[in-house]
Amino acid sequence: MEERTLKEVRKHPIPGCDHAETIRALLSSGTLEEVRMTAEEYETYLTFVSGPLGARLDDGESAALAISSRASSIVLDERKARRRAAEDAKVSKNLTVASTLRLMLTSGQRQAWTTQKVRDLVTEARKSARMGVPKEDAALLDELLSS
Repeated sequence: MEERTLKEVRKHPIPGCDHAETIRALLSSGTLEEVRMTAEEYETYLTFVSGPLGARLDDGESAALAISSRASSIVLDERKARRRAAEDAKVSKNLTVASTLRLMLTSGQRQAWTTQKVRDLVTEARKSARMGVPKEDAALLDELLSS
């Protein structure tokens, strides 16, 4: 994860909650790696973050997209960022784009969480962190919330 994106993730949206230990554990186990953009990736980042007003992306999405050629998958919720990932030639063509919702559902399944726990986490993320859900995942969200 690019250092700018990780900086956004480190900010816990719920007052009084902290996930620093979880992030440290992911980093120390090698599951998560903090990286810095190369000069070329930084130029790509600048095109995303300083584009025209309607197409401009925030720092986290811009940084993630700038380094995406190093990865096989990326987690993006913002519609503009997902569109850029699909259209931009500097972003890897073999890149799988997933949503935070799908990441949470997959994590819950792998960890054998109850449906209620996943529902509560998703509800809290949408409320406190303003987690977006891409249009193509709307039915998945509806199914989770109604189960």
